[in-house]
Amino acid sequence: MRTFSSQRIFILILLFIVTTSAAGGEELPITLIADKMTSDGDGKRVTATGGVRIIRNELTLLADTVVYDSANGTAEAQGKVSVDRKGDLLRGDTVSLNLGSQQGVISHAFLEIKQGGIRITGEKIEKRGEKEYEVSRGTLTMCAADPPAWRFSASEIDIGERYASGKHVIFSVADIPLLYFPYLLVPVSRERQSGLLIPRAGVSSKKGLFLEIPYYLNINPSQEATLSLDLQSKRGVGTGAEYRYLRPNGGSGIADGYLIYDTSQNRMRGIIQEKHQEFFSPSLSFKSSVELATDQDYLRDYGANSGDYNRQYLETNAFVTKNGEFWSLTPQVKYVYDLVGENNTKTLQQLPTISFTGIKRPLADPLFFSLDSDFTNFYREQGLQGQRLRVAPLLTFYESPSPFLDISISGGYGESLYHPYGAPHNDGNFYGTVTAGGAASSTLTRVYEVNRGGVERLRHVLIPELSYLFVDSFVTTPPSFFDSNDNLTGKSMLTWSLTNYFTGRFRADSGVSEYRELFYLRFSQGYDFRRNGRDLLSTASPSRQFSDLRVESRFAPLKNLTLLTDSRFNVYDVRFSSADVAAEYRTKERFLASLGYHYAANAWDYLEGRIGVPLSQQFALNYIGRYVIPGSSFLENQVSLEYRHQCWGIGVSYQRRSDATELMVTLSLAGIGSVGKMNAY
Repeated sequence: MRTFSSQRIFILILLFIVTTSAAGGEELPITLIADKMTSDGDGKRVTATGGVRIIRNELTLLADTVVYDSANGTAEAQGKVSVDRKGDLLRGDTVSLNLGSQQGVISHAFLEIKQGGIRITGEKIEKRGEKEYEVSRGTLTMCAADPPAWRFSASEIDIGERYASGKHVIFSVADIPLLYFPYLLVPVSRERQSGLLIPRAGVSSKKGLFLEIPYYLNINPSQEATLSLDLQSKRGVGTGAEYRYLRPNGGSGIADGYLIYDTSQNRMRGIIQEKHQEFFSPSLSFKSSVELATDQDYLRDYGANSGDYNRQYLETNAFVTKNGEFWSLTPQVKYVYDLVGENNTKTLQQLPTISFTGIKRPLADPLFFSLDSDFTNFYREQGLQGQRLRVAPLLTFYESPSPFLDISISGGYGESLYHPYGAPHNDGNFYGTVTAGGAASSTLTRVYEVNRGGVERLRHVLIPELSYLFVDSFVTTPPSFFDSNDNLTGKSMLTWSLTNYFTGRFRADSGVSEYRELFYLRFSQGYDFRRNGRDLLSTASPSRQFSDLRVESRFAPLKNLTLLTDSRFNVYDVRFSSADVAAEYRTKERFLASLGYHYAANAWDYLEGRIGVPLSQQFALNYIGRYVIPGSSFLENQVSLEYRHQCWGIGVSYQRRSDATELMVTLSLAGIGSVGKMNAY
């Protein structure tokens, strides 16, 4: 027997070039480092003690004592044993490992898989390959805390390159058993993997006790889906599916559906929704949006998003757009499903509409030509139907007589041809209109040196504008009314506006100046010479000539604070006809506060607010509310409390609407439920 020794930190390195054909591997160098080594007569069996390190390719074994047999490439290690391969760490009391096949057994073991952040313990872990393990009487968690906040315990755990599976699994939080699973499949990679996601549970006045169990399906790098089973004690069993995909050239889409046999109403109910965009070339594209429900009350009973319960209609449309240098062609179909009417038989559908637009192009500078035209087939089961062809060419003259004045003058003739049927008294098969108008505007700019409070400069842009629009018809009999394009009441409207932009240049810590809009303010009003009261922005009666004074503003005094207003003021009755006021404050620390007020005479008057408060590093409180002022009642209240730990979180939300209440609990675990990102083609 031969003995090699060293003093203190001095180590002896022996480099063995071994043949591992017996283990099924290729010839690779083995580096053995130790304080002391002894070998048998032929040197094939080496016993190393004291800080032993064996390195073979990307695998490193550390132990107090190792018996290495170069004939079959095996290592028997004891005392503080660890095996590291590409960041995956395996520790235990003893290990028997074949360095060629990387198969072996380690007792009282701990395994950490770097890629998925998986931590596994077991009485015995058998390494069956590079990334394959079998665990006896083990635990699994993605929590880095010691002890872990949560874990899965199983009599047997199999770990592969993509998944870990277990039989007779118990889920525990803080060592308290909560759930039992006969079988569980968990992804062990940060890449998108198919598998069960965290269920959601709750109780609702409409649904009763409910449990939603989602399953994520990774189809390929550019396609994925989520399937769900929805158990409701009052309504039955529902199923849902959501499919997401990416297409070449920037195309993408999402489609989802839900179907349930409602036991409370003894009928099948559901919804289908879809959004898709496709770009065949830079000039040819297709877009679609689908919303179809089985009944008018579906969203009131099953709508998951805020505002679903009081939607007025669902809309489905699809269109193709072909663009040329100075034109655009768009065939489109549009189907509307009325959610508040008696039924949908009287709802007007556009099947199809074909629009052709001639984009402004120069005829002889400064004269430009443009065209607006479309053909529409109007259909409904009951009521007026028919077709309409509308053509409206327009000539526009542009001139800038001075650097401070821009003038435009336009004129055109529009013709609408009708073929109505399905209702009596459809007089008037054509409708011609003359359109003329003009506008004069100026852009005035001034920069102020401020150098105060972080503001270096302030830029003010003032744009006054005066415009006039004249519309009149050659016939007195109005056409058959289909949509707003048929509401061609003659007008003679003079409109003025005054627009202000204030932009600040701020000093930045990086030394690069930052520009931010501070204030936007616009006033506008119309004067109707014909007193017909048809201005879309006016609520004035036909006998009044001035439209409402409209005031729009956007104010951002702080980087995180924005104030918005859009109001119309009736100058005759000295009151607001409508008002929309909103304020939002948002910080990087996840604090959010917003408040909105919406008012329209004889239509609506309500407040809506949203608050998100980080109570601490772990707790966050969120609130959403909508309050009707005339009735002094809430349309909707929703409160949620979230707790976020290092490796898990729980959310409790309570929602109350005028016709329903719901309490829901959502659990999230680190590494469980993450679906990752899709890749484009």
